[in-house]
Amino acid sequence: MNKTFDLNEEGILTVKCEYARVDYTKYIEKAQRLLAENVQIKGFRKGKAPFSEAVKYIKAEDMYDRMIKLMVKDTNKTLLSGAPEGTSISLAKQPTINVDYDKKEDKYVLTYKCISSPVVTLGNYKKLVTDVKKNTIGTKDVDEVLQRIRENQGVLEEKDGDYAAAKGDIVTIDAIGYIDNKSFEGGTLKGYDLELGSKVFVDTFEDQLVGVKVGEEKGVDIVFPENYLAELANKKAHFDVKVIAIKQKVYPEINDELAKNDTEYSAENLADLKKKIKEKLQANEEINYKNRLFDSLMKKIDEGSKVIVNQALVDYENEARYAKQLGEIKNIASSAGITIEDYCRITKTSLDDVKKSCEATSLQDIRRVAVYEKLCQEYKLNVTEEDLDNFGKGEKVYEDFIKKFKANPNDPRAQEVMTSLYRTIMNTKLVDCLLKDNPVKASKAKETKEEEKEEVKAPVKKTAEKKPATKKTTTTKKTAASTKKEA
Repeated sequence: MNKTFDLNEEGILTVKCEYARVDYTKYIEKAQRLLAENVQIKGFRKGKAPFSEAVKYIKAEDMYDRMIKLMVKDTNKTLLSGAPEGTSISLAKQPTINVDYDKKEDKYVLTYKCISSPVVTLGNYKKLVTDVKKNTIGTKDVDEVLQRIRENQGVLEEKDGDYAAAKGDIVTIDAIGYIDNKSFEGGTLKGYDLELGSKVFVDTFEDQLVGVKVGEEKGVDIVFPENYLAELANKKAHFDVKVIAIKQKVYPEINDELAKNDTEYSAENLADLKKKIKEKLQANEEINYKNRLFDSLMKKIDEGSKVIVNQALVDYENEARYAKQLGEIKNIASSAGITIEDYCRITKTSLDDVKKSCEATSLQDIRRVAVYEKLCQEYKLNVTEEDLDNFGKGEKVYEDFIKKFKANPNDPRAQEVMTSLYRTIMNTKLVDCLLKDNPVKASKAKETKEEEKEEVKAPVKKTAEKKPATKKTTTTKKTAASTKKEA
């Protein structure tokens, strides 16, 4: 049998398999013998008549059909045998098969039209120039973490009737909304905790409550935005609001006590906490910097490479991606009590836009993976048993999973973890190879001097007997005034 392979610019792989008489004769004989087993001749049991007699009763079209099926079956098994290195086909779409007989040359030609897996011709992937910069961790970065720790240790202090609510305070309210002097669905609130300035509610609802006191009743007037529920969009509404309670967020000072109370860093004092924060930020930046370099290099390599991707591959990938995205949209709309049409109008998008976005992402991902795999081939990278053992060494969770996988490689959970480990190890190897071949002298950001920054001060001291604050989640309550309905 003679084979030829041809890949066009659309990612269609054509495989022609030619069977000369010497090749296809054996399939004729095999087809005849198989069909003869079902021939019934008077005087003989079914399939027991002499072959020379039984073959006379076989119809030509039946013999031809069986011969072709046998030929195709064997061809399928070795279809890519003899193909150029790296040739593979995708199952995104089943191949088509056409069978022709060349009477002049007395041969059968089986022509396969297959969807090729992405074919990559790498561009330059060495000595590339990238302008990725490493960030130097300074006082500002440490202060931001200190602020987060401070906020986590904050408490809510309930205020009395003389206190005027300010932005950042939590006001507990009852409210009834009216449009044209009639109450409407979703416009009633009972014991609702609202953080002023959070922009959870539409228009100036929250701003109008700044300055209210406990027990006060106040009228709030708003206009629903254009990109809102169809039945409320652009309409004026009035809310009768009663303030039930006001809680002020109180934060501790940033000092040794705060450092000791923090469980994440286990610091002895404030100086020790700052040191540990900076060390952790620096370690994270080293990882992030390396990842940014890798992403930048991969983008340049991708842009300089030729990648043939058949549209069927994109459609196949996009179908699953779009279905997932659509499911998420349905869940968001359902939880907000709105339709998908309302969601699209509020977010100023359409399902066609979502589908196009998914398709663009699918193509980008297919290209990126194809280039990634080609680079791994070029560098001859693989994951060895030693790599796995070294990766899991000292990490009991990984060690246990590796042992479990080796003991029972068919265990689904173990396979999932091992796939992730293989990918992580391979990523690390490829990153090292690319960074070695593409040395980067990235300029560092100027570090801020410690003495140029003031230490973050807390405006209010922590009251020891107060309980830690727990911010209530308000998204489960459906209210017409809440922007949560905007999905």
